[in-house]
Amino acid sequence: MKAKHVILAILLVFSVWMVSGEVAAIETRRLDRVRDKSVLNQQDMEIIEGFIAGAVSELVNTADFSSISDIRQTIVVRRKSNRKSAQIQYSEQFTVSAQRHISAALAEAESLSSSLRSFRVTTNLLMLIDELGYPQLSGLALERTNSRNKVVRYRAIHAVTNSRVIEQINSGKADTVQPGVLIVQKLRELIDDASAQELELITDFAASVKMPQATRLLIGIADMRIKKYEIWTVDDMLLDATILKALCELAVEKSNDAPALGRRFGLLYSYAMQKYIRHLRGGDFLSESQKQQLASVLVETERSCIGMVLKAPQLIIRKAVGNGDYKTLVQQHDELLGTENKAGKVPAKLGFDYGEKDSNGTGTAPPELPPKPSGQ
Repeated sequence: MKAKHVILAILLVFSVWMVSGEVAAIETRRLDRVRDKSVLNQQDMEIIEGFIAGAVSELVNTADFSSISDIRQTIVVRRKSNRKSAQIQYSEQFTVSAQRHISAALAEAESLSSSLRSFRVTTNLLMLIDELGYPQLSGLALERTNSRNKVVRYRAIHAVTNSRVIEQINSGKADTVQPGVLIVQKLRELIDDASAQELELITDFAASVKMPQATRLLIGIADMRIKKYEIWTVDDMLLDATILKALCELAVEKSNDAPALGRRFGLLYSYAMQKYIRHLRGGDFLSESQKQQLASVLVETERSCIGMVLKAPQLIIRKAVGNGDYKTLVQQHDELLGTENKAGKVPAKLGFDYGEKDSNGTGTAPPELPPKPSGQ
């Protein structure tokens, strides 16, 4: 978890607002008059264009990085018209201008001779895209999601998965659907090598966006984690509590994908429980930190998911984990998730099975976690 703290500390340095008030170098009065107009003309559009050009240029060229959040804020608070009748005109021009000038600024930042200055400017431009929350700007951030710099990559992913972007994609507006599809496609390419912090952002996005492609992205994330359990390379296990909660909540909604989501929930939770049980029974392959992480996954999933599925809160797993009682955990695993002879309570409620068992019917038991490979 140390890496997460380092990233968050660096991000804090660039996001703290150290100077209050307007940035003097940016002219705002003419734009503010435009924001109060009910109908816009071509001159008004040119004023919007000029404001964006000047503000983004100031962000790139300022030597005082302590005031850079002021510059971003000056832009962000003016992203909307004050008049409902002019909102479409204003927003369309603001978005087009922002895309044009931020794109040029990112290219300029990457060509700077100072790597530190390039990093600072790029990071703050990505933060601006994030704060504006326009899906139409997502392509600019997606181009940076493969950066070798961890902070730049994290900020790029955050810029396309934040709540403002999700809200606009879910609005179903014509100019946000295609960017949403492109975001999902790119995130799917990233999940195999993403950090736990990046995967958490992607998981929350996949669970929140109302489109089939996002649901398939969540299933892909679950499949990746299930595979890591099978080959004993899983790490950052706290992440699985987030994934399990997302799978469970969507499965409970009874969508067309509920059986597929439920199956991944059952497989992933089963593997987490089996791994913890084996450790308690003398496997002794978890560090104390890993043991605590896995325990948290079991307990949190019982609290947030099992109770929701069964419509009755329970604390049996929590008590068993606290007491190191692996026998009760085995009993709960079988009762909730199923055995070869009987379907578990969770599959019965969510309407899923574990795939073909033989010619006589479907499997009611999750597969056994493979043994740990020798030498690992």
